[in-house]
Amino acid sequence: MGEENTNVKMIKYRLSLFQARASALQSKPSPAKPVLRKSGSSLLRAIFLSSLMLGAADMSTASEKDVKSANSISLDDAKINGIREKAVKGDADAQYQMGLMFATGRGAAQNYDEALRWFRPAAQRGFAKAETSMGFMYANGFAVAKSDTQALYWYEKAANHGDPVAQNNLAMLYDQGIGNQPHSRDASKALKWYRKAAEQGVVVAQARLGFIYMIGEDIARNGDEAFTWTSKAARQGHLESMANLGYLYEQGLGVKQSYAEALKWYVTAANAGSPMGEFNIAHLYQEGLGVAKDSALALSWYRKAADHGMAEAWTRLASASRRGEGAVKNQAEAIRLYRIAADMGSVDAQHDLGLAYMNGDGVPQDDIEAEKRFEQAADQGDVETQFLLFKLYLDRYDRNGSLGAESFFKKSANSVKAYKWLLIAKSNSIKDCKICKTADSYLQIADLAMTAKDIKQAKDYVIEWNTRFSKRPRKEILPL
Repeated sequence: MGEENTNVKMIKYRLSLFQARASALQSKPSPAKPVLRKSGSSLLRAIFLSSLMLGAADMSTASEKDVKSANSISLDDAKINGIREKAVKGDADAQYQMGLMFATGRGAAQNYDEALRWFRPAAQRGFAKAETSMGFMYANGFAVAKSDTQALYWYEKAANHGDPVAQNNLAMLYDQGIGNQPHSRDASKALKWYRKAAEQGVVVAQARLGFIYMIGEDIARNGDEAFTWTSKAARQGHLESMANLGYLYEQGLGVKQSYAEALKWYVTAANAGSPMGEFNIAHLYQEGLGVAKDSALALSWYRKAADHGMAEAWTRLASASRRGEGAVKNQAEAIRLYRIAADMGSVDAQHDLGLAYMNGDGVPQDDIEAEKRFEQAADQGDVETQFLLFKLYLDRYDRNGSLGAESFFKKSANSVKAYKWLLIAKSNSIKDCKICKTADSYLQIADLAMTAKDIKQAKDYVIEWNTRFSKRPRKEILPL
């Protein structure tokens, strides 16, 4: 991986993997000499896992104010009848409360059709919470045909009327793209509405806003803003933000660097059930950052994170077995652990396992299995693996190096796939990186050797891949 500051390189490397669109990858070793990834040198892998899951639990539960509102409704018939009488007479708040009862099943049997019947007139009267509820119904297809356009319409009305839940949900629509379509993303509008929701105390909006500023997603990285919003969310118990706050202290981003504070927040997150916190504690002990370096203790924390479902922790355990760090060196065990991590989605494990099969390192040489693992990592946006996948195709065709790239692009059945990954690797790399330059030279050969039909097919594959890669999982905040 080179002698350059490894931690900085790997942090930048992880940034490229988990942003909505692939970012620039920092300079890598010569593609002719692929290497295994170094272990224990980054926290952002764990941190970015939190972005993919950001608020997955929080965003599927009620806002605090609305939960209190629902819980405050007495289940006695007299109270419910009183609310119903007001609702029938056109009281918007009572109509909203009726809808809330039917939507939550508190005070009435859960029935989304009935919920919609009461939410709609309240929303049409401009009652903000009911407007938010209408957005939620359309976003999820409850009692209506699912429609992101209608969800946007109602969230926007409620957001402009000051409802913080709607502001956050509206931000998410702009963040992810209307209908989950990347071309409709609007980062500036997303940021605007996240901020408004965050300023009104929506914890998941604070967490997302802090994360955006921490990594510089769509905007300039801003440590002060990252620390402000991440610390607000962390101090209110937001699980991923607690670990992210530890990272900000470790890096001195927006706050004076303090390994002691970093460890405190990592431990707080770990004690609250965060595998990311466990992973990052392991990192400190592995690297000896603010604590005595202790490989055995690091492994124990990696095991905890692995047991709690973190793929990257399995990768760290595999790396330790391969290198004999804090444990007996055991290549067979390393391969077993790499397989577990790779199947769970670890890009590093997929990359290293692909190399192992390509080179016959600890396993029988197997180009088919190498291609499978490289495809997994490349499909997640790993630029180095995208280029190595091309190299695998080329080397399989030209084992002794006598035929050349021109012959490969003219005759190989894999030339279209190779062109696709070369083009993706080039477009996702910075202009002066080695991968970009090398990919460009091969693409120039391909443009002369391949047919126009094959080149068009490869470019169509690139468009399809970019569209799919840019899509984000949808999450909503319930208005209940």
